Amino acid sequence: MRRRKLDHRSDRSLYRQVADDLREQIHDGELVPGDVLPGLPALAGVYATGRETVRKGLAMLERDGLITRPRGLSYEVAERVETTTITLSPGEIVTGRAATAEDREKHDVPEDAYVLVVTSEAGEKVYLADRTEIRGAG
Repeated sequence: MRRRKLDHRSDRSLYRQVADDLREQIHDGELVPGDVLPGLPALAGVYATGRETVRKGLAMLERDGLITRPRGLSYEVAERVETTTITLSPGEIVTGRAATAEDREKHDVPEDAYVLVVTSEAGEKVYLADRTEIRGAG
C-alpha cells in the first residue's frame, strides 16, 4: 500500500481521515472483498500516524460492516451486503432500536441486530438497520 497523506490542519480527526480514505478505497474497488489489510504498524507507517489513530479508524469501518476480523488480528475487506432503499411518505416516522425476540421470529432478524421501524397509519414495517437506506419523500 502506498503512502497516504492526512491533513493535520483539518477539523476532521485523523482517525476519521484514515477511515474515510480506506472507505473510499473500498468503494472505488482498490480494496476488494477478501483483501487483507496491512497490520497496525504497517498502516501507521502508510498514514504517518500512530497505531491508536489507525485502530480507531479501523474500528469505525468494522462498525460500518466494511471490514471484518475473521482471523483474529488481521482485518479484511468484508463482502458487500445488498441494501434496501426506502422512500418515506409524508406522515411516516422512523425509529431505531435493538431487535426484539418478536422481530427475530416474525421478520427473520439476526440476534444482536438493530432495526429501523417505519410507522404509518397502515402499521409498522421493520428493516435491518445496517442494510437499509432511507430517503425522504421528494
